[in-house]
Amino acid sequence: MRDELKPPTVASRLLSWIRDPDGPQILGDLSEEYGERARSLGAAAARRWYWRETIRNAGVLLWRKRIVGTTVIAWMAFLTVAFLRYTLSKILGEMWVSRQIGFPAVYLVQELCFPIVGVVVGYVFAVTLPDRAKHMRITYALLCLLNSIWFALWLFAFPNIHRFVLVQPAMKERLLFQFLGHQAVAAGLFFIGAGAGMRRRKVAVTQ
Repeated sequence: MRDELKPPTVASRLLSWIRDPDGPQILGDLSEEYGERARSLGAAAARRWYWRETIRNAGVLLWRKRIVGTTVIAWMAFLTVAFLRYTLSKILGEMWVSRQIGFPAVYLVQELCFPIVGVVVGYVFAVTLPDRAKHMRITYALLCLLNSIWFALWLFAFPNIHRFVLVQPAMKERLLFQFLGHQAVAAGLFFIGAGAGMRRRKVAVTQ
């Protein structure tokens, strides 16, 4: 009976994870109301109510504090990585055209530098904005996912607006899988870099 008066642990952790200053008070009020509802309406009805309120409050807290600013920052990080990679590719391409370096060297430098760009940008953004780093990593991964969905739609649903209109479906699938792989790697490397920045920030605070 005592366990039935305790609110769902997963839902409570969801609100705790947001780390809003009003979070503890909201959790306390919800827990008290949950106990009253569990006694009067039963545990099942109380759990449904608790989950509804948890989702509603989580949405309000995210909208008020995190989602807008974090999304803008994640977009800035996403565009920074894309710009740096584009600039590096252009420089290497011009060096290859002018015969300053060969194609194997261009490929090797790209394979080495592209991952470093994602890690460094993630690290710098996390160290600069430590209070948003956790949510920024998730938002960045979602942006990579949305970018992948858009590329798939662009490649298959709108074939008349790009130069791949005459490409065989098998080649389009290969291009799509390559792009998905690049996006997954980009998200993972940014995640790693931001995680390193978060750990560095924690060490600096504790010292």
